[in-house]
Formats: sequence, C-alpha cells, structure tokens
Amino acid sequence: MIQTILAVTVCLGLAAAIRALLALKRELQGVREINNRRVAILEMIASHTSLGKILQEVVGLCSRNQPGSGAAVWSLSGKTLLYQVSSGLPESMTNALRTQSFGCDGGLLSLTKELNKETVEEIGKLASASHLKEAIVPLENAAKDVIGLMLACVPLSAVPDSLWQKLLAGRRRAPQACKSLTGTGGTRSEEHTS
Repeated sequence: MIQTILAVTVCLGLAAAIRALLALKRELQGVREINNRRVAILEMIASHTSLGKILQEVVGLCSRNQPGSGAAVWSLSGKTLLYQVSSGLPESMTNALRTQSFGCDGGLLSLTKELNKETVEEIGKLASASHLKEAIVPLENAAKDVIGLMLACVPLSAVPDSLWQKLLAGRRRAPQACKSLTGTGGTRSEEHTS
C-alpha cells in the first residue's frame, strides 16, 4: 500500500515537472523568435530597407509576443506626428487611427494640449470599444527630441492593472516619458527640459 502511494506521488510529481519543462520550452521558443525578429529588423536597417517595411516588422513584434495585442506608430513630419503603420489591431480601430495625428513643436510633445488631448481621448475610446488597454510611448532620438510615437495595446484580460502600471514605469527614461491613457502619467512636455 505504501509503495503504491509512493509510486503515485512520484508519478504525479514527475508529470508536474514534465509540464513545467514543456511550458519553459515554449517560453524559450517565444524568446528565441522575438530575438530572431530583432536581428532581422537590425539587418533590414543595415540593408537600407524602406522605413515602412521596418516599422511594420517593429509593430508586428507586439502581436507576436502577446496574442490579441497590437501596436501603431506615428513618425514626425514637420511639426506633426503622422500615422505610419499598425499591426494586430482591429480593423475599425486601425481605420480610425489612420486619421489621427499629434502636434509636436521643437522636439517636444504634449498630449495635454487641446488638439492632442482630443486625439488621446479618441484613441482611448477606440481601445476601450475593442476591449484593449493602451499606452502611448514617445519615441525619442539621442537628443531626447520626440521623433515618433508608438501606441501599444493589450487585451484587457491579459495584464492586471498593477502589472500594467509597473510595465509603463519600467519604460520611463526621463520624467513623464510614458502615458497610460487609462491611468496616470504623462509624456515629455514643454515643462520638461533635459
């Protein structure tokens, strides 16, 4: 009887260990895939591939990493950030994002200016309607001038609010460098001079 209980216990422990190893293997495969995509993007840059194709690969990483996630990118043209590309977002949201732009003056971006604030609110409504959580991350050059903007979206059920806030905080390179549209925070603004 004791031997049977011991054998069953060992089998259950072994089964749990095998499941854990298989989960770890899947996770490592995912990390390898992302690293391979990063290398491919660097190779695209080195070979002077068009910006559109490179940006498409960059935003595609989001949906490859988390099913149901997506991203969009705007790039600077004059004093305006214009929509460039998106991936993994619902078609209705993508169509609406194509019409959105952000004012950017002297390398500074303020999402609290009236026009930008309306755009941010509209994007927040689009994400909520699609059951997504969203964050806007300014893309800066080495001089800390805003040269683009990335919108990242994840399914509401994918990341708890506390973890989402930690992820945003981890992206901060300077005060107010990230903006969660559904939470607190901000982007680099006119008041910030680094």
